[in-house]
Amino acid sequence: MESYLDLLRVLHAESLVENVAPIQLGIRLLIPEGSRLLELDEVRRNVGPFDAESLFYPWKHPDPRVDALSETVQAIAAEGDRRKESRPMVFERIWKTAHAAAGLSAPLLQTSQAPLAAIPFLSEPWYCCAEPTREQFVSLGQVPTKLPEAVPATGGCV
Repeated sequence: MESYLDLLRVLHAESLVENVAPIQLGIRLLIPEGSRLLELDEVRRNVGPFDAESLFYPWKHPDPRVDALSETVQAIAAEGDRRKESRPMVFERIWKTAHAAAGLSAPLLQTSQAPLAAIPFLSEPWYCCAEPTREQFVSLGQVPTKLPEAVPATGGCV
């Protein structure tokens, strides 16, 4: 829990909040079959049996508060994305939630200046090597047979 709070402190202190998609603050490492991470005792102690339907090893953090915080942060990030909230606004909710989960009062965040230039980011809030969030998880048996036609975001020009 302390290292997570330290991560948040560094992101704020170094003015990196605008550079980090909120979902990145709640993602969990994906451990697929054959992962070399399974060679580590610490990892083996925390993983469950391989889930053939999901294609990964589910795992739990030794501190259950961290797992609960991860789910809450994922929900906060998803809600912020749906509402098209700014990254600093979502970060502040995550900041307060993480401190509360650790049983601490959240220090007030000093408002940082707006970035000097627009910060580019992906339009999809997901990342390789992360367990799917609850909203992203689709069982292999439930994938639609025909996916909707993709519409280019460029208005038709590719």
